[in-house]
Amino acid sequence: SASDGRELELVEGGENVAVCWENRAAYRDAAVAFRLHEFDDHFQAICEGLDLVVPLTALAPFSWRDLELRVCGIATIDIDSMRERTHYGGHYTDTTPIIQHFWSVVHSFADSDRTLLVRFMCGRATLPPVHTSHLPFVIQPLHPQSTLSESDASRRSLQMGGEGAGPSSTMSSQ
Repeated sequence: SASDGRELELVEGGENVAVCWENRAAYRDAAVAFRLHEFDDHFQAICEGLDLVVPLTALAPFSWRDLELRVCGIATIDIDSMRERTHYGGHYTDTTPIIQHFWSVVHSFADSDRTLLVRFMCGRATLPPVHTSHLPFVIQPLHPQSTLSESDASRRSLQMGGEGAGPSSTMSSQ
């Protein structure tokens, strides 16, 4: 039967031909040929639709893995890689206590929580491909009037606050 459950004849008159030891190789060959080409029409329609958006000749240099990476990004969220690609705004640096705590917490996340963080920061469930590292992640202080962390997916940025988040926290009183 086909993938959709339909019963099809693999050879002409196959409904009336029993599979036996003598014709097993012919049956196997016909079944394999059917499965190999069962979705040819579907695949052709996908290619024609894709070609309307991106010329197929432009995709020819890429393997399916390269293309998947460029379109879908990196499925496994490597926090160390993400940290290396992060820039800091305002007075934040990689050694600011709130940033150190942030990365400590993120390292403790389960994969599903890491996915949610990336979705919050980037608007997608996977890390953008490494070749887009010219577009870094950005973590910067939260605006003083805000109370909840915010993100801007188009800029891959996270604005967060906390103790010592504002520049006034380093000023001494008179």
